Amino acid sequence: MSLKTSLTRTVAVIGGSYGGHSAAQVLAHGLPENWRVVVIDRNSHANHLYVFPRYCVVPGHEFKAFIPYDRIFYKAEEGSIIPPKNDRHLMLHATVTDLEEHSLTLSRAIPEMGVMEPKLTFDYLVYALGSHPPEPIDLWGSVNLGSVPYDGTKPVGMEWMKSAQKRIQEALSVLIVGGGALGIQYATDIADAYPDKPVTLLHSRDRLLPRFDPGMHELITSRMSELGIQVILGERLDVSSVPPSALITTKEHVLRTLSGREIRAGLVLLCTGQRPNTDLLRKVAPDSIIADGPNHGQVRVTRSMQIAVPLAEPCCSDGLHSISPHIFAIGDPADAFGASKLGYCAHSQGMVAANNILKLVQRQEGASGDETLGSYSPGPPGIKLSVGLTQAIYQRNGTIGQMTDQPVDWEAAYMWRVFGHPDVR
Repeated sequence: MSLKTSLTRTVAVIGGSYGGHSAAQVLAHGLPENWRVVVIDRNSHANHLYVFPRYCVVPGHEFKAFIPYDRIFYKAEEGSIIPPKNDRHLMLHATVTDLEEHSLTLSRAIPEMGVMEPKLTFDYLVYALGSHPPEPIDLWGSVNLGSVPYDGTKPVGMEWMKSAQKRIQEALSVLIVGGGALGIQYATDIADAYPDKPVTLLHSRDRLLPRFDPGMHELITSRMSELGIQVILGERLDVSSVPPSALITTKEHVLRTLSGREIRAGLVLLCTGQRPNTDLLRKVAPDSIIADGPNHGQVRVTRSMQIAVPLAEPCCSDGLHSISPHIFAIGDPADAFGASKLGYCAHSQGMVAANNILKLVQRQEGASGDETLGSYSPGPPGIKLSVGLTQAIYQRNGTIGQMTDQPVDWEAAYMWRVFGHPDVR
């Protein structure tokens, strides 16, 4: 089976995680017979990043963090897992090395999947490459924790996670830099799992989770006080005081904030610096990438999730014009009207993009139906995060609250089912 035939049209989805997965499912179950979805991801398994902080602290659950992609086109619905109508869709384990208006280049050919050459042409594209995550959960990063560099496979990913557990276990003390969700979860999990290990959280702002209700800050700091975590707010780490060994060894170091305050720590976890992964789009649409400001590096999109540039004379509320209407961007890369950079937002954006592609395909195929493209509007900020091994806090529709008796594996089975697997393996 060849990747592209004269009878087959292609929708490419780059990135198969939260947003790319939801787009792929909608497309696989909605495209006409002469269309296919081709999903490309550099990982052989979906990396369920929301359990990474927990599994980098608590051993025995590593395999649950890497979900097979072999059922990415299956749909979990009303208690059932529904397969696609046929097998024409492809899930490819490769890296996209170059992107053009209607084609992309893969890091390798995959003959066993009918991919005889590393060039793929597409009619529509969903760009869902996420972001470059902070060091403590960045398997592809410069800090190599495993015995071999990460290669995008589950076995090596599991070994990396075990090495991450070991460096935390052996550290005499831990400094967490960054008071976002990642830093909060790391700090509280480590303090709960190792009650005798000093843990310090350093945050540059005066409030944790500033995008959310102030009550969330109060709940978090109260829980951190219970766990004995030292919280330092309104100060920044002087990165010049952090030797590379502080990221991987157990020797204690004396670090400094920019104000000169000294902090002793055996291990430093830098839970800041997440960057949108938009490098490939710069060649196709350089003017769509935001050059400066708080959303620096993100790609502009219309409400329909198509990549866009600012209008010289704005004629609508968003002031944007889609320059490549066949290219959609979702999730962390997209400047999506204030949406949080969270999986559920990427999921919703993926559904909007996919349903809009279905409408454009319908129009292209001459079929009748509603041709009005759907619009994405983010809802109120929402989040659920752990504050220790069995406790969590949440904000949902303006309501904040606490939860107890939470499972230690952070309900991994739910996401496995979303990806078409009734059982965790």
